[in-house]
Amino acid sequence: EGNNFAGFDSSPVVLLGETKCIASVWQSDTSVFCNYATIVGFNLIPVKIMMYSDAGGEISRAFSADSPIFRQVLPNNIPSAVPPVSFIHGQNFGSSTQSFVGRMAGTHCKSTEWISDSAIAVRSAEGIVGFGSTVITIEQQIATLEHAFSSDVPIL
Repeated sequence: EGNNFAGFDSSPVVLLGETKCIASVWQSDTSVFCNYATIVGFNLIPVKIMMYSDAGGEISRAFSADSPIFRQVLPNNIPSAVPPVSFIHGQNFGSSTQSFVGRMAGTHCKSTEWISDSAIAVRSAEGIVGFGSTVITIEQQIATLEHAFSSDVPIL
């Protein structure tokens, strides 16, 4: 929201910090819409609007995004021989366009898949035994849940 964004679509470009919006859409002389890739863990970054290639304005400390937060891992007890897919539940996990890396008990997960802003699916490596922490790195933001799960060895 602002003023003097032109009386017609001038193909505006919007930046959140140094990140260009996926799409910037002129709506009116006072409104430009920004469709952005999820940005996590930033406090009060500037918003820049560029009109006519060079002319534009900037608002400092105008946009923030929350860091990812873990709540739980389900199931929280997994077999060590053939671990199933586990689901990490929480909030602020962003969008599927981001890069994700999962680690369980210090070992890289075999797979990490975004499900929603509040869930990520991971498959841990075989052979993890005992209690372990889960760490997810989302676009260089790290979230950790200590003692998030346990793993048991097969009993014969």
